Amino acid sequence: VDGLVEQDVPAAYVNSTLNTSEQRRRLHLAAAGDLKLLYVAPERLRSRRFQTALAQVEVSLLAVDEAHCISHWGHDFRPDYLYIADASRRMGSPPTLALTATATPRVQDEIVSALELRHPARIVTGFNRPNLTFEVRATPSLAAKLRALQSLLGENDEAGIIYTGTRRAAEEVALFAQEVLGQKAAFYHAGLPADRRTDVQERFMAGDLQLVVATNAFGMGIDRPDLRFVIHYAMPGTLEAYYQQAGRAGRDGLPARCVLLYSPKDRALQEWFIENDAPSRSELKTLHATIVRATQDNVTCLSWEDLALASGFHRIKVRVGLSQLEQAGALMRLGDEGTRLRLKVMPLDPQHLRQVTAQIEALQEYKRAQLARMIAYAESDDCRRHIILDHFGDPGPVEAPRCCDNCLARAVPAATREKHRMQRAKRTKRQSPAEVKRLLQAVVAMGEAGSSDALPALIKALCHENGNVRRLAASALGKIGDPQAVQPLLGCLDDEKPQVRQYAITALGRIGDVAAIPSLRRVLAETDEKYYNHRGARTALKRIQARAPATVSVIEVQLLKEDERLILQCVADLPHRLPRSGVAKLLVGSASKRVEAYRTYPLFGLMSGLRRGAVMQQVDRLIERGWLRLDDHRHLALTPAGQMALTQEPTAKTSDPITDFLTRPHPRSLDGPWDAGWALDLHSRFVDARQERSETGELVYRFKYQGERALCADLADRLAVFVRKHPELAQVEAIVPVPPSPGERAYQPVPL
Repeated sequence: VDGLVEQDVPAAYVNSTLNTSEQRRRLHLAAAGDLKLLYVAPERLRSRRFQTALAQVEVSLLAVDEAHCISHWGHDFRPDYLYIADASRRMGSPPTLALTATATPRVQDEIVSALELRHPARIVTGFNRPNLTFEVRATPSLAAKLRALQSLLGENDEAGIIYTGTRRAAEEVALFAQEVLGQKAAFYHAGLPADRRTDVQERFMAGDLQLVVATNAFGMGIDRPDLRFVIHYAMPGTLEAYYQQAGRAGRDGLPARCVLLYSPKDRALQEWFIENDAPSRSELKTLHATIVRATQDNVTCLSWEDLALASGFHRIKVRVGLSQLEQAGALMRLGDEGTRLRLKVMPLDPQHLRQVTAQIEALQEYKRAQLARMIAYAESDDCRRHIILDHFGDPGPVEAPRCCDNCLARAVPAATREKHRMQRAKRTKRQSPAEVKRLLQAVVAMGEAGSSDALPALIKALCHENGNVRRLAASALGKIGDPQAVQPLLGCLDDEKPQVRQYAITALGRIGDVAAIPSLRRVLAETDEKYYNHRGARTALKRIQARAPATVSVIEVQLLKEDERLILQCVADLPHRLPRSGVAKLLVGSASKRVEAYRTYPLFGLMSGLRRGAVMQQVDRLIERGWLRLDDHRHLALTPAGQMALTQEPTAKTSDPITDFLTRPHPRSLDGPWDAGWALDLHSRFVDARQERSETGELVYRFKYQGERALCADLADRLAVFVRKHPELAQVEAIVPVPPSPGERAYQPVPL
């Protein structure tokens, strides 16, 4: 609308961000003929006052943008779109134009039916966007996804969008882009206040902001032509959703990239959405009963928040549930009054409920099939553009200068016979044991052949559902020894199966690239890691050092501050004092009998990437600095100055910025009524359709939702430490625990 006004086109919009008087003023302008174009959010059509005012406007054309939202079978169904047909009749049934960029033939049919269009002309242009290059990168872990972003965003500073599957992920990835990559980035999702969403969108459209990390809430009205990339941090649930969002790149016709970061674990999140977005039969009964309890004389007036709170359902589920109850004849929307819904309640007929439930189950099955197509796209070795065009029924030629990663890979010299066998194998959960066996044989054969031609196929195999395939693919990459495999193998260090991590560690040692040193050191620091992976990491570090001693010496200098802290910690924690050489042997993981008793010690081998002499030199510097001293037996001891230094925050970042980012807290100010407060961290993330909480996050959850009052003191201690570490919170007088959901449990603030 702003763009139209700048071009002297009389236009306006009406949505929920405007107050009632401003909405009325704009409708009066439309009724007086002072507006050429009026943009209306579909939810406004629920308002009785709006319907009455709109009836006074002479409409020459009704255009429905994003028309796929009217379809239950579309990827972004919005119940409010179902009332457009009724609004059209109130406006005198003007000519109607329905627009969408991602409608399959089935969705097109439902658009025609839901809008009550009679013999409409269907104009379907080609879906092919030749300037877009489609890519899929195998990212089997959270760290692997962040490493992929580091690689992709480090290549340019041009404008783009990163789409995530959850609001939590949008905030975390935006923070990663800011802190680790130095990007000017902002996050966007439906949970933000309207003014913040508007600010992000306007800055992005004006070119003041180059990178937005967002959920699918970011899209309507986004037509910035110079986007050079769209990255999907997690897999969407349908090809329609993926292509619509990816299609926001390169609208100026210049080359642009559409990259999907794929992990088989992404499937779980989409399956969770399928199961939880639509209400079940029992949930429909609960929602109906909730409305009945608030009803007098068969009519009630409730807000969305009232319904969500009273029923215990998410607002999206409430919206869909009301639509389903309307179809079942159990209630009628009488028109909204501001933000409140006027509902007439009727009895819930069991037969009608069964029919609606059957429709929901059929829709869920359809969504599962759509998800399977999306997974097939991500795991395919065929032309990705062809898969997309075929899905939308576009018979046109598959032509593009840089089509997709698979086509570009086929442009290199032909791979070995084993690679072809692997490409024919379909990497899905439904593989038969015989197919998996053949795939394993192909992976082993590629490793034995030792050809770099097999690299793309083996890297994809690192993302296979079968742990044995991932394990042997890592082994094969180690035998080939190509440095291009280092980053994908680093992603395997976060694999849930310790044997996969074991083979990845060995492969990294075989390749001998110094880029693996920080991550291998992290493996040694993880106390719950398997002993054989600690041993393998020490061996790998020694192999890398032997192959590139000059480079490692540079890394020794870069890690100096971190290693000083490790030395001080080692001396402080030892049950018995050791001489300089003993401490050095312990930290580098020496096989000497002198430190044999310390093999189970958490810091044993933690500096195995360094030479023993280098560690002893650092010990000597700490002695000169006055932080360490030699006692009467020439054993090392911590001085008071060393004790003070050990309690301070590290002066240098850890060697692996991604590991550092994932393990440190990220304090942030709170929105809404808590805008004067701070959150210690984002305590949980969505992993495999479950909330994975940190240690502190688990305490917060038990305190808030399970009413474990005894945890208050522990939480207060943790938060007090947090406050002291952040100077911006120096004036804090008390910690106010967010109370458990039951209102009667009111906990008092905890003085600091």
